Amino acid sequence: MATAGDSPFPCPPASSFQTLVDDNDPRILYSGGWTNAGDPGFECEGTTHGAEGPNVTATLNFNGACSRLASSDCCSLIHISGVGVQVFGTVGTPDGSPSSTYQVDSLPASTFVFNANSQTNYHIPFYASPLLNAGNHTLVITSLGNNNSRIWLDYILYYPTTNELVSNSSEPSIPSTSTSSTSASSSATNTTHGASTNTVAIVGGVLGSVVGIILAIIFAYIILRWRRKHAYQSVAVTPFDHGLVANTAIPTHSVSASTASMPATWTNPISPVTTTSASQSNPIYAQEALMVSEYRSPPIYEP
Repeated sequence: MATAGDSPFPCPPASSFQTLVDDNDPRILYSGGWTNAGDPGFECEGTTHGAEGPNVTATLNFNGACSRLASSDCCSLIHISGVGVQVFGTVGTPDGSPSSTYQVDSLPASTFVFNANSQTNYHIPFYASPLLNAGNHTLVITSLGNNNSRIWLDYILYYPTTNELVSNSSEPSIPSTSTSSTSASSSATNTTHGASTNTVAIVGGVLGSVVGIILAIIFAYIILRWRRKHAYQSVAVTPFDHGLVANTAIPTHSVSASTASMPATWTNPISPVTTTSASQSNPIYAQEALMVSEYRSPPIYEP
C-alpha cells in the first residue's frame, strides 16, 4: 500500500528554482552493492536504486564542478553547485528501519532513521540541507543498513545558483525533515525581525533626543528673555534733588544782652572774647559770641 497519496506521484513538478536528478540519471555513478527496482505508478521515472549492503556508494557530477570519481569509497559523493540539496527515496515493507548519514562539506553529519510501519513508503525525504552559500559543495551519503534494512534512492533535488536568483536576491525554500532545521529557519526569521526592530528603535531614540534638546534650548531662551525684561522694569532710579538741600534751614541760636545774666560777684581778669577764637572753635556760633562781647557791661571790681 502506498502512503504518498491515492494518486501516483511520479516526479516533482519542474521548477526554475530546482534541478531534479533521477536515480537512473547517467550522471550518477554507483559502486557495487546497488540493485535496480522501481514502481512506475509511485516512484519518479518508475525506477529506484536500493542499497543491498552497508557502505555502498554513488557519485553525482554535474555543471562541470568536478570529474567522475572512482567508486572505491564506501559512500555516495554528490558534488553540487548551489544553495541547498534534498534526497528522497523509498522504504519498503520488509526493509525494517534503515539508517543513513548525510554530510555537506564540513558541516556536522545528519543521521536519518525510518521506523517501519508495515507499509511501502514513497517519496520519503531522507535529508534536507540547511541553506548554503553559493558555490561548489559536496554531499556525502553513507548507508548504514544491510539487505534487511535498506534505503532506496529515488531522486535528488538541488537548488542551483543562477543570475536570476542572485539579481532577485531570493533563495529557494527547502523543506525541513527535522525539528532542528525548522528551529534554525525560525531563529533566522526572528533574528532578521529583531535586527529590523532594533534599528527602528535606535533611529527613533536619536530623533527623540535631538527634538528634546532643541525644545529645551528654546524654552531656556524664552525664560532668560522674560527675566531680563522684568528686571529692567523693576529698577527705578530717583534723581537727586538739589532744591531739598538748598531749602533746608540750619537751626541757629541768638542771645541778647538783655537776657544775659551774670553773677554780681563775677570778675573777668581776661580781655573780652574775640570773634577770632569763637569763629575758629565753632563757626555757627561765631555771631553769638560777637554780640555778647559788644553789649556786655564791663566787670565791676570791689574794694
